[in-house]
Amino acid sequence: MLCVCLAVLALGEPAGEASPAADTPVQADAGQDVETVTVTAERPPVVNLIDRQVYSVKDDPQAQAGSAVDALKSVPSVSVSATGRVTLLGSPGVTILIDGKRPQNQDMALRTLPGADIDRIEVMTNPSAQFRPDGGGGIINIITRSRRPSGGSGVVLVSADSQGGRQVTLSPNLTRGRWTFGATISDGHNERSNADGRELTTYDGGGATATHTSERRDERQRSDDRSASVKVGFKPADDRTLTLTASGNDGRSVTRQDISRVVLVGPPGSAAEAAGTLSLFNTGSLGLDYQWSKPDESSSLTVSALASTMDWDLDRRFRAEGGADYRTASGWRVDEVLVKLDYRRPVGAAVLSLGGELNREDTRIAETLEAGAGGAPFPDYAWSLDGRRDIAAGYGTLQFDRGGWTVLPGLRVEGEAREVTSAGVSADRTFVSLYPSLHLSRELTERTKLRLSYSRRVDRPDITELNPAVRLFDANNAFVGNPDLRSASRDAFEARLQHASEELDWTVTLYDRESHDVRDSYTELTPEGVKLSMPINAGDASSRGAEVSVRKTLDERWRLNLTGNLAWRGIQVLEAGRFRSTTDTTYSLNGQLERRGPARADGADGDQLQLQVRYFGPWQSLQSRSSDFVLVDLTWRRSLTKKAALTLTASDLLDSGKSWSKVVGDGFSEVVTSHGPGPQVKASLSYRWGG
Repeated sequence: MLCVCLAVLALGEPAGEASPAADTPVQADAGQDVETVTVTAERPPVVNLIDRQVYSVKDDPQAQAGSAVDALKSVPSVSVSATGRVTLLGSPGVTILIDGKRPQNQDMALRTLPGADIDRIEVMTNPSAQFRPDGGGGIINIITRSRRPSGGSGVVLVSADSQGGRQVTLSPNLTRGRWTFGATISDGHNERSNADGRELTTYDGGGATATHTSERRDERQRSDDRSASVKVGFKPADDRTLTLTASGNDGRSVTRQDISRVVLVGPPGSAAEAAGTLSLFNTGSLGLDYQWSKPDESSSLTVSALASTMDWDLDRRFRAEGGADYRTASGWRVDEVLVKLDYRRPVGAAVLSLGGELNREDTRIAETLEAGAGGAPFPDYAWSLDGRRDIAAGYGTLQFDRGGWTVLPGLRVEGEAREVTSAGVSADRTFVSLYPSLHLSRELTERTKLRLSYSRRVDRPDITELNPAVRLFDANNAFVGNPDLRSASRDAFEARLQHASEELDWTVTLYDRESHDVRDSYTELTPEGVKLSMPINAGDASSRGAEVSVRKTLDERWRLNLTGNLAWRGIQVLEAGRFRSTTDTTYSLNGQLERRGPARADGADGDQLQLQVRYFGPWQSLQSRSSDFVLVDLTWRRSLTKKAALTLTASDLLDSGKSWSKVVGDGFSEVVTSHGPGPQVKASLSYRWGG
């Protein structure tokens, strides 16, 4: 039915908004007998398209001296916590893409991608049917630089921080005729230390305190990682490009935990435990892209193929004074193949986009628990998991004008088949799902636009969440999967009012997200005193809220960026073994105050000073609550020459990144306080050559 409507509406008036294109030339009307004139303009800091917002980060000092993680911190609507957790419009479950593809190791990819190599960041809080519907929090697509001047260019980044971390990244590029060569090589060492506290209380049948145990955990982690990527592009003709990409990285981390435990209520006693974790991982990928487009970019075709693999070995050892002595060892292997096709062309006055993709992901995991002389919280075990997920998808969107509105309806059809076998239990399923979307945009004034949108999203369980075998993490925590776990669906509605002028940009977004079969974690305390968590479907939930974003030029030197989010959530909580509906309020704030000094006589940029404040509000889920916390960072950037710059960043200036979380279950409650790494200083030196 929708496809028929798309075909009929294609006969409407000319489309009013173009698809995103970087530095698109402006040409004279082909119907006029005049000489063609090409003008290339610099992209403004923010470009608002019908289904996304596009942000330039080339002027952000943290982004230019750091990685993609630093670049994301400067984007409105995006919040990045101290642990790297990304939220969008206050919601987790955000899908991160790099050049339209999901990286195999997201954390590593974001840490090693230089911010100076990012062309733009696309934020889709309510994506169209063109994109996979995974993740209820929306999509962030990081687009790397592809257009480079003839000759050599590149950037070198060297950084060190006060905790002993260091990073060296070299990203050279060479363009010769129809060939383009690029590479990124990175070598890093990181050190992190933090202290956590834990208060565990158990209750008797009458609700009185039976035991109360206090625990302190000091953790130190040292990690080394190396990565390399190569990109080779060839233009067999002016309108088409072939690109071959290859990447690989490997890493090693060692974590040491010293745990002291004392019983405050109950049988007196104390204990000390030491835990060590060795983690080894490596990833690799190989991709090939074919792109064709007309000179005016009205029609285009992209065909992509990507194969990737990841190996991860994890060895944990635990020893307690006069008590438990055990070891867990696990090995992971994930192989993925993705083939995509995207086609766009005019249909009369409308723009039609069609595409599809095939995706296969194979996961194999094996884990063992071996107890020593002191025993372990659980009996010895050995299990293996074999999982496969196949997804075949096709989509269509049509953009046209009708009655003063620009309209973009779309439909995505996905077939999914999964096979999971572990511990003698299978979690196989095959089904077909429809994911419609609708975006509308109307120009109210020359500078003000109204946008309305709807999309259906899905939050699929990870293969490991379907594994019924128990995994012991440490003396306090274990996890067991749920073979009956279902995907969560979300219907997302948004209304966005945007205003843009030379000195002031502001956006007000109202949103309503209705979720079904929400996935949450159910936790219980075993007789051995281990907190065992299992993912479950926790009914329906809603999130309704507003976000206000302001970008204000105060004068020729000062600029203010401010984004605030307020949400009212309807959720399920567990009380006395039963679900109960309740409401919760959460809020967040991301503010930047920036000063740019005058350009120097030699043409180098003036000094930049940026103060950033990120506030994360409280959060509640099925059995847990977490506190709010705030992070304050200060960045100073000085150009040493026109090509070299020094950047100093002081993170968590106020030592305010402390937080707590509380879990309440049947017969127990647990409060965990996290202190994080605290204040630290990072110095970065960057050198850029060529264009």
